[in-house]
Amino acid sequence: MSDISDLENRISAAMDRIGRGIEALSSAPAAAPSDGEAKLDQLERALEDEKLAGQQLEERIKALTGRQEALESDLGAAREAADAAEAARAEAEAAREKAEQSRAEAEAALEAAQTAAAEAAPAVSEEDLQATRETMEDLAQRLRRMRRMTRNIRENNQRLREAAEKGVSDPELINASLRTELETLQTLRETDLVETDVILSGLRPLLAGQKAAPAQDGEVMGDG
Repeated sequence: MSDISDLENRISAAMDRIGRGIEALSSAPAAAPSDGEAKLDQLERALEDEKLAGQQLEERIKALTGRQEALESDLGAAREAADAAEAARAEAEAAREKAEQSRAEAEAALEAAQTAAAEAAPAVSEEDLQATRETMEDLAQRLRRMRRMTRNIRENNQRLREAAEKGVSDPELINASLRTELETLQTLRETDLVETDVILSGLRPLLAGQKAAPAQDGEVMGDG
């Protein structure tokens, strides 16, 4: 802005010199030719100065206009990035809540299956018990993985929230959040399948126990 003010002052000074030169020529019609030529040269120099100052002012205005447009474009991009970050944070938060809910359900299913297996252990073969233990261990490992991912989602959400509050966009952070969300959804699907296996594993010992009980009763009656 100071450069533009300087150029405006130079243009104003050149106009003043031109005006004074014209007044001097009109007020001295009988002046010697040499004096008139000197005045004319002075006017021409003032006019050239004015043209130069005008060109410089125009270039400054163009440069400032370009900078303003660039800043407006950057501001628009920053707003879009902030909106994208907020949307990604909201999606990740929803995925985290769903993951925590599924994890709690899976833990409950695991505990129920372990209880059922323990109660029916005398009537279950060692092979069935081993299969149940392996299924439970698989589910436990997936639960631990879900805990890690929900913790990562929570940390990414916090960073996204801080970036959105500062108006700063981090594309890599957004991508990391989306990747974590995708991995969480995949793990949720896998956990649902394993949870089904755990429930079935818990039911098998109960069914085996029910089948074994009538057989034992029949043997007792036969002995009698």
